[in-house]
Amino acid sequence: MKQHMRTSFWVLAALILSGVAAAQHHPSQKHLKRSFCILQCDAQITANCHPHMHFHQCRGTIIRACQHRKPGFCTTTTTTTTTTTTMPSKASVKGALTSTPGRFNYNAMLGLAGANAACNTSFAGTHACTLQELQSAPTSELMGLKDTANMTVTSFWAIDPSAPDLQQCNDDVNSHLNWEYATAHTASRGEKVVLNPDGTLGGLDASGKPDATHMGLQCNFSGNAWVACCQ
Repeated sequence: MKQHMRTSFWVLAALILSGVAAAQHHPSQKHLKRSFCILQCDAQITANCHPHMHFHQCRGTIIRACQHRKPGFCTTTTTTTTTTTTMPSKASVKGALTSTPGRFNYNAMLGLAGANAACNTSFAGTHACTLQELQSAPTSELMGLKDTANMTVTSFWAIDPSAPDLQQCNDDVNSHLNWEYATAHTASRGEKVVLNPDGTLGGLDASGKPDATHMGLQCNFSGNAWVACCQ
């Protein structure tokens, strides 16, 4: 009986000590290094080791090389991305359409659609110039500018997408599109800018917009102006 109790005691003690040892177990440095290498070399393993083609041997070779710090294995490459902001280039004026009231009618189409189509027909790859494009264009391209009928250009309709529609000869009754207004019974008006002989734009106030004498003009009978074609 005593012998049996003594044996049970030692068995219990061994189990307790085994549990304590297990609880206090920490991964070895080798194990930690292997885990680190697996993570670091994951991309290289994926790229170089293929299933059914000695995968485990290939994987083990790469991991061991990492563990022994052999050069050329699992190096970390830092890529620096540089963002370059390209400033928009100045518009290039290629020509001008014949003068028109504020209701554009080119290529049998009304408004900007007709002007864009006519510009592309007369000067391939161009569109109707906006005010901002005219302001950025070199004066050398505007000086002495002629239209498609060989008439000298002296003013432009100020096509300005940022302006209120009612300053862009908007047909606010039917189509609700800019540069299509044909009468004078609503508040819809247009704006013009003068083209000086030296190629500079006049008729602008301090903000760069048409001044008071060139704003709020009737679209149908305030006199014609031109539409330039930009690329």
